[in-house]
Amino acid sequence: MKALMLCITVSIVCLVPRFVLAKDFWVAHAQGWHWYHDPLWITPTKPKPSPATVISHDPINTLSIVQRIAKRALDHAILHPTPDNVSYYIKIQNMINNNSSHFARVWQQVLQHNPQLDYSIMHPTNHVGKQVYLDQYHQAQAQAIHALAKHHGLFFFFRSTCPYCHRFAPIVKDFAQRYGITVVPVSLDGGTLPEFPHAKIDNGASQTFHVSVVPALFLVDPTTKNVTPVAYGLTTENVIAERLYQLTQSSRLALTSTRSVS
Repeated sequence: MKALMLCITVSIVCLVPRFVLAKDFWVAHAQGWHWYHDPLWITPTKPKPSPATVISHDPINTLSIVQRIAKRALDHAILHPTPDNVSYYIKIQNMINNNSSHFARVWQQVLQHNPQLDYSIMHPTNHVGKQVYLDQYHQAQAQAIHALAKHHGLFFFFRSTCPYCHRFAPIVKDFAQRYGITVVPVSLDGGTLPEFPHAKIDNGASQTFHVSVVPALFLVDPTTKNVTPVAYGLTTENVIAERLYQLTQSSRLALTSTRSVS
């Protein structure tokens, strides 16, 4: 790769038009360069640099030089779209694309000989493989949430006048029935929802849970009294499942966002 970048940079330097490297660049005012001075390429008081002085063995610096040359060529071709300027930029771009294509071919060769490095094996991107992966993932997700439901519950805060709460209520109810998790509905305005006609009246729980918006959903461990926010606002059943599953994947439910209530 270092040799390729060196070759590309040397080739690009050799392609730089004569007026860019001219010592008396201000004379070529017809090309519009009489106002421009770039110390990398044009130094009136010093001889023009050779490729050896420009190219660095540091790949970051080398790539930066290539990018600057390409950007300069593009900008100049846009400002002065002569056949020579456009042709010069195309040549630079073609060399960069060729190097990228070579990198992609080597990448595939490396993966063929080192399949353990292939991310797509464990996370397939094709339709069939992806479906198998998702099926396994959803199965593991469901098992984890069912296990979580045995020791935790959900607190659902709402207002009876909130349209988003009305839309979210059936989602919460369906989710609870699907995974067998208990839901404690809490009304902030004393009203109810069709899905939760026997909701509890807020007796300060919203302040304890720091509820600032509704609808709001929290996971609660009645034994440890740890509380973890699950969702604020209207969301989907899949999002709720994913967030609960991610909680089960941590070493403990008491994350940085978790707090205890009394």
